[in-house]
Amino acid sequence: MAVNVYIAIVDEKDIRNQLNVILEKIPLWRKEKVLSYKNDIDRYLCAKAFMLLREGLASDYGVNDEIRFSFNREGKPFLANHPEIHFNLSHCKKGVACAISNSPVGIDIEEILYDDDVARYILSEEEYREVTASANKAESFTKKWTEKESYLKMLGCGLLDNMKELDMGKARFSTKIAKENGVVVTLCTNCDISQQNTQL
Repeated sequence: MAVNVYIAIVDEKDIRNQLNVILEKIPLWRKEKVLSYKNDIDRYLCAKAFMLLREGLASDYGVNDEIRFSFNREGKPFLANHPEIHFNLSHCKKGVACAISNSPVGIDIEEILYDDDVARYILSEEEYREVTASANKAESFTKKWTEKESYLKMLGCGLLDNMKELDMGKARFSTKIAKENGVVVTLCTNCDISQQNTQL
């Protein structure tokens, strides 16, 4: 299995100009989606995620035709004209991530933080003890959170009611903690990911 991960860190200094440049390059259907957000930062994140996907498809698979999305029953998008190529997108206020593969894949990027209420809600008792006992609670918690999110995104389903008992079985994870950028990125697949290539 080959998987490429593309990550872009947000530079908020010139968001509006960056957004305007991207809007000139994306198809109308995606532009409408981008403009449905109220804030420039959310519009930028949505637009940048699409651009990472388009650039990755061109460089990894030679796909240069117009991207069209279809959606599975749970709402996970897939490429209507290239269903053999799997992808997943994620963004937070500090960055955007895109994973492209020839097998199902999930990716999650989150700002490094610790929220005890969320931790108690999503972590099992054992996981909670592990996180709260770690030298860096925020990094440990964010890593666990991105693992669970990326796993569910690989499956193509939304958040579950009981995240504590989530059985991630034989899933494979690869995590990058970018302290200098304040984010954690986790990739999830159900195959060997030794051929992973991450571009930050």
